[in-house]
Amino acid sequence: MTNSSLNQSVLQIIQQGLDISGNSQANQAYNDLISYIDNDPALIAQLNNDVGANLVKSFAWSSQAGSGAYFDSSNGSLNININQLLQQAAYAVGSYNEAFVVAHELGHSEFQVSNPTGITPGQANNSFWSSVNQTINSGAQDFTSAIQAIQANSNYNESYAQIQGFNAELSEYYAAHSIVNPTASDASNAYKALAGMSGYSSYFLQSDGTLRSGLTSNNDGSLAETLSNMGSEGDYYYLKPSNLGIFEDKDYTNYYGTGELGAIIDGYLGNSSSYKVSGSQITVTPTAQINFGDASLSNSGTGSFNRGFDPNQLAQDLGSSLIPLPNGATSVSFTVKDTSTGTSYVYTWNNGVSSVATTVSGSTPLVFIGQTGKDPNLDLQTTTSNSVVTIAAGYGGEVDGSNNTDILGNGSSLVTSSGSTNNTVTCGSSIATINGASAEKCLIPQTGSPQLTVDGSGLTGNLQGNVVLTESGDTFSAGSNANINMASGDVINVGTGTSGVQLTCGNATETVGGGATGAGSVQCTITNGSGAFSYSGSALSITPTGSGQSISLSGTGYDVTSTGNNVSLLGAGSSATVNGVNAIAMQGPNQSLNLGTSGSTVNTNTGDTGEALSGSGFTLNGTAGQFTGTAMGSNDIFNLSANSNSSLTCSGTSNSIFSAGNNLSLLGANSSAAVTGVNTVNMSGTNQSLTLDTNGGTVDTSAGDTGETLNGSGFTLNATGLFSGSTSGTGDTFNLATNSGSTLSIAGTSDVANSIGNTIQLNGASSAATVAGADTVDLEANGQTLTLSSSGDTVNALSGDTYEVVDGSGAQVNAGTGVFTFNGNNDTISDTGANSTMNVTGTGDTFGMSSGTIYGSNNDLFTVNGSGNTIENGTASVTNVTGSNNTVSYDGANSTVNVIGTGDTLDMSSETVYGSNNDLFTVNGSGNTIENGTASVTNVTGSNNTVSYDGANSTVNVIGTGDALDMSSGTVYGSNNDLFTVNGSGNTIENGTASVTNVTGSNNTVSYDGANSTVNVIGTGDTLDMSSETVYGSNNDLFTVNGSGNTIENGTASVTNVTGSNNTVSYDGANSTVNVIGTGDTLDMSSETVYGSNNDLFTVNGSGNTIEN
Repeated sequence: MTNSSLNQSVLQIIQQGLDISGNSQANQAYNDLISYIDNDPALIAQLNNDVGANLVKSFAWSSQAGSGAYFDSSNGSLNININQLLQQAAYAVGSYNEAFVVAHELGHSEFQVSNPTGITPGQANNSFWSSVNQTINSGAQDFTSAIQAIQANSNYNESYAQIQGFNAELSEYYAAHSIVNPTASDASNAYKALAGMSGYSSYFLQSDGTLRSGLTSNNDGSLAETLSNMGSEGDYYYLKPSNLGIFEDKDYTNYYGTGELGAIIDGYLGNSSSYKVSGSQITVTPTAQINFGDASLSNSGTGSFNRGFDPNQLAQDLGSSLIPLPNGATSVSFTVKDTSTGTSYVYTWNNGVSSVATTVSGSTPLVFIGQTGKDPNLDLQTTTSNSVVTIAAGYGGEVDGSNNTDILGNGSSLVTSSGSTNNTVTCGSSIATINGASAEKCLIPQTGSPQLTVDGSGLTGNLQGNVVLTESGDTFSAGSNANINMASGDVINVGTGTSGVQLTCGNATETVGGGATGAGSVQCTITNGSGAFSYSGSALSITPTGSGQSISLSGTGYDVTSTGNNVSLLGAGSSATVNGVNAIAMQGPNQSLNLGTSGSTVNTNTGDTGEALSGSGFTLNGTAGQFTGTAMGSNDIFNLSANSNSSLTCSGTSNSIFSAGNNLSLLGANSSAAVTGVNTVNMSGTNQSLTLDTNGGTVDTSAGDTGETLNGSGFTLNATGLFSGSTSGTGDTFNLATNSGSTLSIAGTSDVANSIGNTIQLNGASSAATVAGADTVDLEANGQTLTLSSSGDTVNALSGDTYEVVDGSGAQVNAGTGVFTFNGNNDTISDTGANSTMNVTGTGDTFGMSSGTIYGSNNDLFTVNGSGNTIENGTASVTNVTGSNNTVSYDGANSTVNVIGTGDTLDMSSETVYGSNNDLFTVNGSGNTIENGTASVTNVTGSNNTVSYDGANSTVNVIGTGDALDMSSGTVYGSNNDLFTVNGSGNTIENGTASVTNVTGSNNTVSYDGANSTVNVIGTGDTLDMSSETVYGSNNDLFTVNGSGNTIENGTASVTNVTGSNNTVSYDGANSTVNVIGTGDTLDMSSETVYGSNNDLFTVNGSGNTIEN
């Protein structure tokens, strides 16, 4: 295959016919056509040959619907459809090929002159005419064989043209792949590529790229125009069962058959004995006979392919074949009997309108309008009812009557007059049933969906498919999946079960779907270029395009996709889902609105009650008056009219409510909201969060509300049943149900919790609260202040809490390690960790602690149980200490310390200390009064202390002067320079050097006093074990001094026993007795009695003494 170029003469003829001057579309179409030709060597050669042979004399543009091109054999013109060329981009790849189309039509021009059958179409027509006239003249009336002969020639004609088209498309493939001399392998690849396309090649190739049965190719893959190839191709194309795109509702057999039937009628009209005339009506009297089933047979001789006549298709365009009617008649009637079925058909042609009816009783009349080039007008007019009316492509007419089915072809039109009712107009898949005067036009594009235009006002009926309404005031119902373009004021009703309807009104488009229940209507009006739509019914899907429109919805189940429009929900119980950002008005009670996109605004009317909203990020303005309803979603904003008796139930998170004097509810687990204004808020659900931005609100909870979080000041919480949650704020009041197992965590100040038998948690540093009722209170941060209005509370503090303050009485406090202040009476503080500090104000408090510090206040009375504590108490206080190694570092004047334990140290003055049996404690200070128990040890450091009572077998260690020890059967240890007094009997006393010991009592033993000490004795039976000291007795004393170098004075009538040497009894009162055992003793005395012992040596200075030695 060699490349070639288009002859200049051919190009000139093409340019002359396809005028492109001043027409951009024609210019574009021409350029596209030349591009196809230039890229196809076989097509170039065919054009050069056919134009050069004067087979094609001219070219012209055509707009005939459904045809890419056609060859007019009457003038040799090849007509190119300009619209097909301009719409190339709209077709699927390979579904339409202009090179194939042009080569096909060139094939027709070639077949007119010479072809392999040896019979040209002109010869075949002449033979057909001859057969028709011969049959009429013979009276046989059977035209089957004549029809089969001319159908066979037409079959070859189309097959020959198809082969030319295929060869051109094959050539185009080779040129595109730069294949000049194709091989068998190249042909195989080309077949496979062409088989993958959906165009004309499918009539030649199977899906695997092999030729269809009966076809044979040349070496280069092209097909020869042999009778065999033409016959086989006719089976696949001419006799194909589907309709042709060019004729839309005809196949080739019936396309050619219309002309053949018209020729037969013309034959009868040319024989005056074959018809009769009645006015303007001609009736053909013989009944023609045709075997409809065998009208067109296969040329391949297989017997497997044939195509019969369709009586309805034969009637279409019938008038184009009729000669002028004789006698000025305008209509003709003609009967044909189908010999294959025995059925007779009556064909009528009336001034361009053809029809057919079967003679079978009850059959539907079929009417065909068949005059080309006419727009709807009164020229092609007929009146019929209960008929099927077909208007072929490009035809027009008026059909008046009712109950007709009007079938419009591509580009055809129809007028219906006033009074016509229930006429169904079809345009492909688009259908309109119409009542009233109207005009319709049909457009059936090569690709896409058919479109029916309906022109008329005040029409009613129903619509399916794609329908355009051009005047206002029409009311139609829509079928499922209808696509309707509405005019102002039109109403579309959508019934039960209808879905997928799409409506266009002005600049807006609405998609209507659903209709599972109920019925609905859609109304469209246009105001200032924007749409206002009203809908009533159910389950409609609406998708407006553009913005600034008004959409009114009355009914249920609406689905609206819209942005920038105004949507109104009208009537009680209406419901809709809206996607997109819009302004939405709810105008009726018990409505339901679902918002699929954030950002919309919802406005309600006063009295809108029972409303249900769902969606996130919308704003509700319920400011017109009373509103009641529920809302589900997050980040929503609600504005309610103040004191309007409104109620709102929210379920969702991060919602904001602006309201005052209304009832609000937070519903569902994890819901959260912020409320501005004073309202009553009901919390019903777990793990909810509520923020109150305004003081004075009331919050009510339901039993079982747990995990709640509240933020706000000055509000009141009323908890019904079990409640748990946390709060933050100031001045709040919390009312918990008694013994409900509730737990409340408080963070804030000046809060009040009214509760009994529950758990209160003070959370957050510096928080302060008052608890009224016997509860468990947990202190969980530093610097908190707890006020207990009732007794019986249990207070638990965390280890490490500091600067906690507890004001209250009768509480059990479990304090960990920390710093605490307790103000109140009869509190019990236990579980105190080491190194804790307790500040106390009150009486009757008890501290169970060790290694801590306690600070009391004036007039306090508290008890400390534990060891190693440091304790300070105030003036006139009472401190009870039970434990060991405690230090009472300071007690104010007139205070009392009661001690049970060992190793305690009391740093105090002018106070009273009470010990217990077996106690061991130390008192550092002066002026104290001390009592200790039996077998106790008391260490006293200081002056002027009084040990008022020590139990038997006790020991008192004294450092200081002026101390008074009131004790018996005890042991006293003094220190150097001590001065103390022991009042009691049976004591054992030791004192230090240079000390003064005053002993009042009997049977005391001063076992050791350091040098230069003085012992003053009042009593009898005292024993003083000492040396180089001074002893002062009193009247009536009886004591014994064991030691040497002592100076002893005793009182009147006393008895002094001196055992030792060099003692000086410096003065004994009159009537006294001194018993001496020792040497070197000196007795300065008078009127007394002295008894010495064996080996004694003593001196008596005085008068009137009685001396024995």
